[in-house]
Amino acid sequence: MPERNWGCRISLDHAYKGYRLAVLENDELRVSVLLDKGADIVEFQHKPSGTDFSWWTPWGLHPRGTTLPSSALKEGFFGDYYEGGWQEIFPSGGVPNTHQGTEFGLHGEASLQPWEARIVDDSVRGVCLEATVTTYRTPFRLTRRMSLVRGSAALRIETRAENLSPVAVDAQWGQHPALGAPFLNEHCRVDLPKARCVLHPGEPGPDSRFEKGAAGEWPKLRGKGGRSVDLSRFPGPGERSSDLLYLSGMKQGWYGVTDVKRRVGFALAWDIKLWPYLWYWQVYHGARKAPFWGRTYNAALEPFSGWPSGLANAAANGTALRFAPGEVKRGWITAVGHSGRARVAGVGRDGSVR
Repeated sequence: MPERNWGCRISLDHAYKGYRLAVLENDELRVSVLLDKGADIVEFQHKPSGTDFSWWTPWGLHPRGTTLPSSALKEGFFGDYYEGGWQEIFPSGGVPNTHQGTEFGLHGEASLQPWEARIVDDSVRGVCLEATVTTYRTPFRLTRRMSLVRGSAALRIETRAENLSPVAVDAQWGQHPALGAPFLNEHCRVDLPKARCVLHPGEPGPDSRFEKGAAGEWPKLRGKGGRSVDLSRFPGPGERSSDLLYLSGMKQGWYGVTDVKRRVGFALAWDIKLWPYLWYWQVYHGARKAPFWGRTYNAALEPFSGWPSGLANAAANGTALRFAPGEVKRGWITAVGHSGRARVAGVGRDGSVR
């Protein structure tokens, strides 16, 4: 197709700090995909409101091939190279662990590997990018197709994971879209279906808002000192808190995070059968140890196949995914930028926001 600056467009010809960068764009969205590192989505720009919802870490993206960690951390290198944005987490989420004789670092393998890419569709009406990776320590191939259509502020994703081996293999699969300032602020709120919420078993840390074992129905959870904490609201920057919670029991997979003052928001819908859990990571100038040192205001609502953090832990409680020899599992996610509303009552696979 000829190059153009109207309608939908797609390119594999971009680069950023030495990394291959794919860009998908229409009149509503600009989406940038870091192919040489996890196929991370590092830009989700909602054009009508001029809002990029993606969060970036204080150190951002290191130029490729120029930065070496001073030592090998027991949790691996995810944190050293974590620029923010949205990662595909596979085949283990969260803490380092050992399962089926394999050691996993923080958040597994796929988010640190380069992915191959090809353009599937390139027209004024719609574009589609396919990205693929084969993991090192485990016998999986991941394939993700990302599509935009003209006139829609929705990124539609279809994804598949295939076990390439003749043995059964477990996995933990998740999506890690991190939101941050300046979009994220005390005027934002979260809307999502009815759910059960529990604090991560390893909490509370020193910056937690909750007592150990805290559990309840969304959005209220008992906090320290007996106070009720409304999880649908974001605290101001003076809160200095950090927590990880797990939501379960949702009948539908969707949520919306909306700045009720600006009436601008990010919404997500997903395959609830594949990802029945929602991890809620919150850092509101808490996490006052490495690597954040109390510098960040960010959150991520992450659809996951199981819980808690760590594939071995998910396998122990029966929530790990079991891939039979040669088995393929498929899922879908739709991410939407929207404006003009203060509440979200539902998000459709087609990108419709109610």
